[in-house]
Amino acid sequence: MKKLVLFIFFNCFVLMSIACDVCGYGNAINAMGLLPQFSQSYIGLRYSNQSFTTTHPDDNDQEADRFLQFELIGRHIFSKRLQCSFSLPYGVNQQIGSEDIHSKGFGDLSSFITYTVLPSKQIGKTPFYHALQLIAGIKTPTGKYKSDFSVSTFNEHLYPGSGSWDFMPALNYVISKKRFGFNIDFNAKFNTVNKFSYKMGNQRSSNLKFFYTSTKPLYNFIPFIALGYLANQVDINTAKEVSFTGGHEWNAQFGADLKIKNVLLGFQYLKPFNQNWNDGFSCHEGKFSVRLFYLF
Repeated sequence: MKKLVLFIFFNCFVLMSIACDVCGYGNAINAMGLLPQFSQSYIGLRYSNQSFTTTHPDDNDQEADRFLQFELIGRHIFSKRLQCSFSLPYGVNQQIGSEDIHSKGFGDLSSFITYTVLPSKQIGKTPFYHALQLIAGIKTPTGKYKSDFSVSTFNEHLYPGSGSWDFMPALNYVISKKRFGFNIDFNAKFNTVNKFSYKMGNQRSSNLKFFYTSTKPLYNFIPFIALGYLANQVDINTAKEVSFTGGHEWNAQFGADLKIKNVLLGFQYLKPFNQNWNDGFSCHEGKFSVRLFYLF
């Protein structure tokens, strides 16, 4: 499929608090998966589930942080080169340890403009085709953040929102030959200081995906495997670095998309194989997501 493009966008994530000396990260990677219809608009839902295990350095107590997220997402095609998209998440987060803490609510609304610098085009006289997109995104502080909780140790990353305006540039490149292809994406997230003088650490990530397209009269099936890298800078509170924040990981991913007529169903699983979060006190266990889109 010559016009197969991986549309990557990522949405809000919320991180550390000064109330907790060390804790896990939520919503670290959110990729759309392989969309077989580059020229179509869509509306859909996505569910993701990921968890962290943390050992506190002061008393060696352990806790489990679990992040569930439901998203309403959509994209509209304005022209062959210009499109816009949005993500509105609803988070259900839980910390299980010496105290069980729960939080739920709508997260921050994110919107994106994508410009196709290079539509799918043959590379000279070779059998390869390639395409390039540039993406600019903004996250608005519309989500639930800093509500009145009775537990003093409530972790800031458990709030569905982050309280800040954040900016998210990205680029996305795909090269394919008949049914096989590679996708490379680079993403960044620049966070601003919120009204509580807290700044979440900036984020950068990249992924290399290998995919295969099976095109049949009644359906398209696209399995893929990927290698990913994610890094977060340390958080800043009142102009000072926050201890036990930041880190990085290398992860392996696999998944697939199935398109039948105007309906697309897909899933993705991510598992870190090398990581160092919060000076080694937090361990990312993995992430699973499933998505359902209606294309039009």
